[in-house]
Amino acid sequence: MLGNVESILLNGAKLVLDKFYDSIGFNRVSNEILRHLVVSRLCQTMSKMATVDYLKSHFDEDVDLNKIYRYLNKLYNTQKDAVQRVSVEHTFSVLGGHVEMLFYDVTSLYFESFREDELRTPGFSKDGKTAETQIILGLLVCENGYPLAYNIFNGIPHT
Repeated sequence: MLGNVESILLNGAKLVLDKFYDSIGFNRVSNEILRHLVVSRLCQTMSKMATVDYLKSHFDEDVDLNKIYRYLNKLYNTQKDAVQRVSVEHTFSVLGGHVEMLFYDVTSLYFESFREDELRTPGFSKDGKTAETQIILGLLVCENGYPLAYNIFNGIPHT
């Protein structure tokens, strides 16, 4: 009887996380790739390339890697404010309408690439990488650790 089973999807986590995603309000940001990226990141932290395989093998979702990269550009360029608005609204609702303290953290992220562009600059990263390009990431969170906003800055060049 089980010999006829071709595949089994263990998608209970996806079903639960989809409901949380919607209840928080991220479904107002109309793009299924965002949903796929959020759910897969919460289930298994991995590279974008590995995420494509994970989505296929665990949730039977065909998401093209190039579409992910294009979407991330769109997210930063046109949907960032909407995503942050949802995050802030949810945080305020969870915390009863007020936030007493904010924390802002800044860190460097490096890329295993030597190609510079308007954002990525060779420089010093927190990991001691000196030749790879890097960017600076700033993250604003409330006292409970809920993320509220982020920004990306040019890397700090060698001096």
